[in-house]
Order: sequence, then C-alpha cells, then structure tokens
Amino acid sequence: MKIKILALVLCLLLLSNGKAHAFLVRADLDEHTPTNAAIRSALIPGWGQYFNEQRAKGNVVFGVFLLTAIGAFYFNSQAQRSFRQYERLGIAGGPLFNDYRRHRSTSQAFTFVAIASYIYAVADAYFTARRIVPRRSYVFNIYYDPRMRQAGIRYGRKFNI
Repeated sequence: MKIKILALVLCLLLLSNGKAHAFLVRADLDEHTPTNAAIRSALIPGWGQYFNEQRAKGNVVFGVFLLTAIGAFYFNSQAQRSFRQYERLGIAGGPLFNDYRRHRSTSQAFTFVAIASYIYAVADAYFTARRIVPRRSYVFNIYYDPRMRQAGIRYGRKFNI
C-alpha cells in the first residue's frame, strides 16, 4: 500500500502544472571506472565483478542474490497463504499460525541476505575497480534552474592544464 502511495505522489510531482518534466541522464558505461563498475552491479548484481574481470566472483554474487531474492518472495507468499488460512479458521495458536510465523521469519532472513548481497555487489565492484583503475577527478552535479523550471544531472571530468 505504501509503495502505491509513493508512486502516486511521484507521478503527481512529475505532472505538476500539467507538464511532465523529463530528466535526461546519459551514462557511458564503456570506460572502466569505479563508478561504472558500481552502476553495473547496481543494475544486475555481479555484472560489475564481470566488468572487473572477476567472473567467478560475479557468478557467485549473482547466484546468491538471485536465489535469496527468489527465496524471499516464495516464503513471503507462503506466509501470506498460511495467514489467510489461519484467519479463515480462526484457531488461536494453532499450527497454521505457527506455519505463518515460520514462513515469515524465513522470508525475512532471505530478504536480509538478498539486500546484503546487493550492497556487497555494488561496494565490491566499486572498490575493486578503484584498485585497478588510476584515480581521476570527476564532477557530478544535480541542479535545478527555477527560472526555466528545469532540473538535471551533470557528469564530467576535470582536467588539469
């Protein structure tokens, strides 16, 4: 329910004054930088490790994330099904409620591991690429121009001359 409300508020903000505001973000993921490695892992966990030429680690990270995410969704649906059956029968403290609690705690454990593996994938891709790639100076700005009612993101590189 909260997600639906947040999505509605976001749509209303984007469509305020009857005009949709488009944000143009260009990302060149070809250059081997720590940011690009992290973005790749943020999109698909393990892709940043592949980008850093750590194929085995990428497979493990992707596999752990995928299996724990699937497990979280599966046990969450099982918990909801058990709870609906428990509500329908209304037996307090019965085996259906115990099933619900067991499925819910298993779903929470899988969710925690999935989130942790996602964060690990992004951080590992970034810091590994940082060790591989020499440091450069980058500029990343988020801006809003009230006169033109325009917002955007600027990304560039600083050069010393």
